[in-house]
Amino acid sequence: MPRHGQLIFFGDKAAEKAYGDAIAAVTALGASLVEFDLEPLYETARLLYEGPWVAERYLVIRDLLASSPEAIPSGHPRDHDRRRAAQRHRYLRRALPAAGAAPHRRARVCQYRRAGACRPRRPPTLPRRCWPIRFELNSRLGTYTNFVNLLDLCGLALPAAIRPDDIPFGITLLAPAGHDAQLASIGRVFHADTGLTMGAQNLPQPPLAALPADMSGDEIAIAVVGAHLSGMVLNGELKALGGRLLEAA
Repeated sequence: MPRHGQLIFFGDKAAEKAYGDAIAAVTALGASLVEFDLEPLYETARLLYEGPWVAERYLVIRDLLASSPEAIPSGHPRDHDRRRAAQRHRYLRRALPAAGAAPHRRARVCQYRRAGACRPRRPPTLPRRCWPIRFELNSRLGTYTNFVNLLDLCGLALPAAIRPDDIPFGITLLAPAGHDAQLASIGRVFHADTGLTMGAQNLPQPPLAALPADMSGDEIAIAVVGAHLSGMVLNGELKALGGRLLEAA
């Protein structure tokens, strides 16, 4: 888990308490939690909105922005205020100097990968309940997820609790790419332990089924719909990867 004092909840005490409760539940299930330094992941996450990729987006529209700023939408159909649109454009301009640092910062991402910064993690899914639609604030919702693709991780978001204000709270399990089955094996036990109901109709969770004993370690059972069904046009993609039909549902 992240080191004490490194987590950010943006003042949401209910989210902070719910995360503490989730960590206690994980421990009660038998996990041995080890603290890790979250700062390299924060730095990587900042690249998404403050780094070279934003600068590259700005470079694409720079000439159009200079000649016809009204041609650039402000990001929300109800937001026709030129002043607010210009503020967003200045946000993009602040990212422009990052283009010069792009090779160095991208190299740091690769360094984090090699250094083992991608061992299994358990951060919150969101740092707090959602804000109204605003670009600057909604970018914070990715505090614990913006680095996932950049570091080639896989993740599993899990419901953990319903807060006193009826807002759902969850945690995310993270691991290196290809460890999806490991996360699923942890997540199924954690989710069952919460006793939470499912969906808008508050259906009870089914009993936790036993894992198949005859599945090899490199297989994952998946449900397939649409064009990947047997006899359909994309079924060959599954077969080409060694997939086999277990049962029709």
